[in-house]
Amino acid sequence: MGVYYAEACRAVEFKQFKSVEISTSVGKEREIITTQFYQALADSVTARLLPESESDLRTAVEVLDVNSWPQDMPVEFGEVEIRFLSEKFLVPMSEVKNEFRDHKDSRGKTEMGRSLDIL
Repeated sequence: MGVYYAEACRAVEFKQFKSVEISTSVGKEREIITTQFYQALADSVTARLLPESESDLRTAVEVLDVNSWPQDMPVEFGEVEIRFLSEKFLVPMSEVKNEFRDHKDSRGKTEMGRSLDIL
């Protein structure tokens, strides 16, 4: 049992979380479903760290993850995303494009160049 799950269970038991009262419902109180709790926690953290308004950024960054690359990669794979990232982080597209192409050609076996590291 995780620390936060145990804290949530204690809050329900004592009907108070930090200084906030927890209201009780009429009927039988149910135990917190572990999987539902952790999914809600993960969703909450994701929403705070990377809001929906930044979904384009998340999608673009995935192109840098070798594990997300398709088996049969088209030549133009990742070009649009790399352009988006270079504009967002003000890194010259010419440098980023060449480094990404080299990295892509090696199927991620070579280290990313300095410009890709910045992204």
